[in-house]
Amino acid sequence: MADDGVAQDLNAVGLADDWLRLYQRGGAELALAEALKLDPFTSSSDEAVLHVANDLGLVVTEIVPVPAEQPRRRQTGLEEPAATLARQWQFAEQGAPGISALILPVAPDFGRGAFEPGQLPLSMKRTGDRIFLDSICDLVAIPLDGGLPLSLTGMTMAVGRFAARERGEAEMFAGGLTWLQAHFERARRLETEYPAHLVAEQLETPEHFSTLIIEPKALEWRPAMAWCCLDRGTKSVIVRDSLALAAFIDEAMRRKQKAPPLPKVFGPKAGAA
Repeated sequence: MADDGVAQDLNAVGLADDWLRLYQRGGAELALAEALKLDPFTSSSDEAVLHVANDLGLVVTEIVPVPAEQPRRRQTGLEEPAATLARQWQFAEQGAPGISALILPVAPDFGRGAFEPGQLPLSMKRTGDRIFLDSICDLVAIPLDGGLPLSLTGMTMAVGRFAARERGEAEMFAGGLTWLQAHFERARRLETEYPAHLVAEQLETPEHFSTLIIEPKALEWRPAMAWCCLDRGTKSVIVRDSLALAAFIDEAMRRKQKAPPLPKVFGPKAGAA
């Protein structure tokens, strides 16, 4: 078990170690309950939500967003074009001011197509501890002040599968807290049918219901493009918590692709066979 003064060292170790040190700190579950404003001792629905939050591996820590003026681009080192990164964060130095945030471990979606950009949340009950740790590819920070979600590695553009569900609707969120609260409401409804400690086993993980968008500008939204992030069966995109994101997606879907200059074509000279 790590002690409470590990924040200054977290940026230098692996992602699974980063998360595990936070998860194993004394009082981690109590801190999570306080961050989510839950009272699991007197409310069975709050208890169910806490079980779901723990199953997702949510932990609380202090973070610092990477300033916008710093380049958010990844150089390959092979003279190739740089790839745009998502908004990033880093752990706050010990004793330095930071922003309280929930940290969500995510894993690659091995069943996705080559151009589908979403990572997936994990479930301890479904994977087991060892696979859970081995699967972590990024840590997504969800600021408790309602700020936009951020990626530790910069490589997670969204959390979810962009799947079109009932009536072809693809549901999306811009805010991490609103995305989580929508999932926790499902847990509360399910608690009326199952004991609180069994809700996490019965409830699917959040990507089955909606997608959290982290870096919309890095995604291809035009349905005519082969690498469009939207499911082919999508008839409507519903953004639950942001008019700005809804407007951006609507504009991005309609953006015309600039045609490249066409080469001149020459046939045989006159008199040729």
